[in-house]
Amino acid sequence: MTVDRSERSISKALSIEIDQSKVAQIKDVMANFKLPVTSVPDWAIGVPEEQWKEDLLELEPNLAIQAVARPKTPIYQRFTAALQSDPRCSQEVALGRRIGLYRFCGDIGRGNFSRVKLAVHQLTKDKVAIKVVDTSRLDAKALRMLSREVTTLESVFHPFILRLFEVIETLGKIHLISEWVQGGELYNRIAEEGPLEEYHAAVIFHQLLLAVKHLHNLGYVHRDIKAENVLMVSDDRVKLADFGFSTQLINGPWQHLDTFCGSPPYAAPELFSDDHYIGGPVDIWALGVLSNTTHLSNGTFPSTNNRTATEMPMV
Repeated sequence: MTVDRSERSISKALSIEIDQSKVAQIKDVMANFKLPVTSVPDWAIGVPEEQWKEDLLELEPNLAIQAVARPKTPIYQRFTAALQSDPRCSQEVALGRRIGLYRFCGDIGRGNFSRVKLAVHQLTKDKVAIKVVDTSRLDAKALRMLSREVTTLESVFHPFILRLFEVIETLGKIHLISEWVQGGELYNRIAEEGPLEEYHAAVIFHQLLLAVKHLHNLGYVHRDIKAENVLMVSDDRVKLADFGFSTQLINGPWQHLDTFCGSPPYAAPELFSDDHYIGGPVDIWALGVLSNTTHLSNGTFPSTNNRTATEMPMV
């Protein structure tokens, strides 16, 4: 006489002492299948796991179908759905304390038309820097610079270039979410602690060379390389930032440019004497001035304000 598998399982269950840890295990599996815990059959208690799983699929076909038809929702979707239905989240968005999955937790800096805020990603708990730009106060030139910055950062990815994660646009504002660099500007590091040792300066300069080489290989030029636009990740690691004056060389590396960009102390001679210039050599000149600045704590040419950056047509 043939014995049904369910009968064999029941006989096993009756001959084995009930193990409470096995009960918890079965309930966990049922929860993962999104099945009601009450649907766990009594005969499964104490039965080897592979056996009761097979029997469960045979004895409870409807529940098995439900399990396949209702897979677990990814955690990202569950979290975003919970935020959308959370009245506290809506209130924080209305008060300007949150944008998307990022919750603001402090100010980092402020510009003429923007603020840089520290924020935390609510899912990963990673800290980010968010540049909040008030587009209603920007003129055509400022909007062009913002567009350049976004376009360049979206096109480059390098360990020594500041990474842009995403851009979120709302009514009257644009949010640029980038990685947070805790060490601040190289300019402030030199101003507070003095020039770097030669070996230390060489390490940093090598990283900037690699970043600029990568940028030029992709057909972009920075045009505003200076100590204020180099961020200190740690004492021996930096990232190149602030790509507002950057541009793409559509016609190749020898394309003529005719807009004066950057800070005068870092500007190459042709920016002052010619009606046009080549972008790559201008970046290399600025790197040379920066190298001298980091090691000797002064620029090649003195200036009353090293932090000033300008953009104007060349005449």
